[in-house]
Amino acid sequence: MLHSLDRMSRPEHMAGLAHELQKIRNQVAELGPVGDIHQASFDKNVAEFASKVDNYHDLKAQELTPRETLAAHRAELLFLERELEGEERELRYIRRAEEYYKRWVMSLSDVRDTYTQIWDVYDSMTKPGPSSAPVRVKELWDIGYGVQLHTALKEARAKVVEANAEVNNCLGHLREDSDSSGSD
Repeated sequence: MLHSLDRMSRPEHMAGLAHELQKIRNQVAELGPVGDIHQASFDKNVAEFASKVDNYHDLKAQELTPRETLAAHRAELLFLERELEGEERELRYIRRAEEYYKRWVMSLSDVRDTYTQIWDVYDSMTKPGPSSAPVRVKELWDIGYGVQLHTALKEARAKVVEANAEVNNCLGHLREDSDSSGSD
């Protein structure tokens, strides 16, 4: 693994990781207000639905209410209930995407931090001069520190891939819901 760093530039490599991390953080920042707006709208619509249900039950309790009126109110309630279910599903996907974006940021931060440690080891091992420090760092690397860092990096990368896949899954469901509601 350290030999691959010979062909890389630490500043460029770390800048690339920082850029990717900032891009994901920006997406988290953009999604949060969208979720809040959807939550507020959903809460308002639930309250309105509850009010209409109460109104329907009041009308139903009145013996003089025409059947057609009750049927119209019942149909409206069924329609609104389906709308609320769709809004709730959309909100759930937004919140899940938000959660997985945050996991993505944490995992990408772990990748960056692990690479920082690896680069520090690499720099210590390749430091020019007569010091014995490079030899001691190489010995530490060889007796297990390298394996630990390599394992940490693989685990962090796997978490990045998983979070990315979950975000894409949530966003895909949101697109499907948007497409299906647009065609209704």
